[in-house]
Amino acid sequence: MEEAAESIVKTAAESVVNAATESVVNGAAESVVEAVADSIVESAADTILESAAESVLEAATESAFETATQSILEAATESAFETATESILEAATDSAFETATQSILEAATDSAFETATESILEAATDSAFETATESILEAATESAFESATDSILEAATESAFETATESMLEAASDSVLEAATETVTEGIFEGVIEESAADVLTETMNNVAEAAADSQVVSPLNMLGIEPMNYRQIYQMVAGVTVPDTDYLEPYMATVVYLLIVITLGLILRKLTKLIMPASIQVYLVEFVATMEVCSYFFENNFVLKHYGYTIFFFVIVLEILISNRTLEGASENPIKALDEFTKREIGFDKALLKIVFQCCGGLAAYRLAQLVWSLDMIEDHHVRFYEVSCDTDLVTSIALGFLVEMGAAFIDTYLGKQSLSSTPFIDELIKAVNGGIMIVGGVSLTGMYFNPAMATGHMLGCKGTEMWEHLLVYWAGPFVGCLCGVILDRYIRIEKGMLV
Repeated sequence: MEEAAESIVKTAAESVVNAATESVVNGAAESVVEAVADSIVESAADTILESAAESVLEAATESAFETATQSILEAATESAFETATESILEAATDSAFETATQSILEAATDSAFETATESILEAATDSAFETATESILEAATESAFESATDSILEAATESAFETATESMLEAASDSVLEAATETVTEGIFEGVIEESAADVLTETMNNVAEAAADSQVVSPLNMLGIEPMNYRQIYQMVAGVTVPDTDYLEPYMATVVYLLIVITLGLILRKLTKLIMPASIQVYLVEFVATMEVCSYFFENNFVLKHYGYTIFFFVIVLEILISNRTLEGASENPIKALDEFTKREIGFDKALLKIVFQCCGGLAAYRLAQLVWSLDMIEDHHVRFYEVSCDTDLVTSIALGFLVEMGAAFIDTYLGKQSLSSTPFIDELIKAVNGGIMIVGGVSLTGMYFNPAMATGHMLGCKGTEMWEHLLVYWAGPFVGCLCGVILDRYIRIEKGMLV
């Protein structure tokens, strides 16, 4: 009996082991089977053998033993599978986590390295560029720059300059060229180039700027479809002698020619107006021409002041006043005189207003008349003014002081104009002309000293540096208030033939 039981147990044990081994091998890896076979199966086998032997011996039936064996195997298999699965998952999770962590760290490291590298390179580049720039600037001494400038100036022939100018004109607009000219002039010349080199380069840039504006300049002759001729072309046509384009007249000669042209043209236009135009509008057209002529004088006076100083400037103004007194034939060139006539009830409001409008138009037309003479290109200043595309204000003081200056001059001019300062008419006229010259010389550096709204409008309306309201306040309100003050003072204090009455 014992031998039979042992045989049965062995057979059952072998079957159990074989079944467990096959089940474990089919559900898990070979490594897990070895682990389970070594640890769990041995323990389970001992327990099974003991329990099975007792159960078989006690029950002695094959069916009960099989049932018990199957339950044991199922429990053992489930426990072994769960253990193996947890081990596999833990190992897989650890491996996957390590792999993912490494990938993330590698990617992050690469991205951070690239970003850091770019930042370092940018910072290094900026720093290196600044350092290099400073070194270059420090190394460039004045003598080296002067040598380079001399070489460039010597190598630049007239034909090369013309070619470069044409290329610049095609590539650059007026505004860009102006900005470039200002930048070069202000940025390079300061404390680096000697005066002679600066003059040459300034002249060069001015020539380029003038040539750039050439295509946009519209002179009175252009408006009539006539191509203007400079004095060289006229001289060549009359005398048959060619004059180089770089030759200019002396400034005093140009001033004499300028004034002769303007005065003669003014006389002719006034005569024609009185001869041709209806009487109803003659007075307004005559004042238009008179204002245009007188305002044109002062465009040229700026060059007289520039070349010959305040003394000659003063004498030229006095001379112009004496000439206009004899050639205007009673016509007025100043709107404050229309206001004076209105306050004396000599003309009505509508006529005074019309006079002021025509005088204003004459002041604006004065620029075109001056431009017509400038087209003769007699001096370099005329050349520059002919091609100019902008202007700067003459108001270089405060608005309040500018108002007082223009008001005071208009007040004195109006009041003295109503007085008889000498029993000799010419002396009376001369005193008033000298007074006008003194006032203009004294205030030209502050406001331009116009005390004539039409002239100020013709010379400065739209110029940079003065707003419209500032222009109206200083150059219109100031003279009109001064005129009214002169009219009022004349009612209380009068001078007849140099004596108070």
